[in-house]
Amino acid sequence: MSSDNMEIDCLFCSIVNGGIDAYRVFENEHTLVILDINPINPGHLLVIPKKHFSRLKDMDEMYGVEVFRTVMKMENLVSACGCSGTNILQNNGKVAGQEIGHVHFHIIPRFTDDGFRFKRRKVPVTPAMLDFALDYYRKKLESSI
Repeated sequence: MSSDNMEIDCLFCSIVNGGIDAYRVFENEHTLVILDINPINPGHLLVIPKKHFSRLKDMDEMYGVEVFRTVMKMENLVSACGCSGTNILQNNGKVAGQEIGHVHFHIIPRFTDDGFRFKRRKVPVTPAMLDFALDYYRKKLESSI
């Protein structure tokens, strides 16, 4: 991977370039898959694009398709290894929990009673709020096509 696609201070770019060792599970032209060294459960994988993108919105569609192809392949691998289910997680921005500013997907094997839970608060909405959001998104979609 050429250095023009990398960020100097990015942990994942350093791993992709071989500057930092990692537990490499899979690699192809567009992606690198490593074991998370701070896993939620054993076997927790990280799918990393080899090209640096800070957020998902920065990634072009072709690259996104290639990355998600690897995500799907790795989810099938994790599922075949005896877990009860999986979570696929991708965070965009610090407020969303992104700790490393390089797009990556977590594939987390889940087991019955593993103790890990996402805490979700429920925000009350009215039909008018839902109609507003629906109209807003449809208009945004129409203007982007």
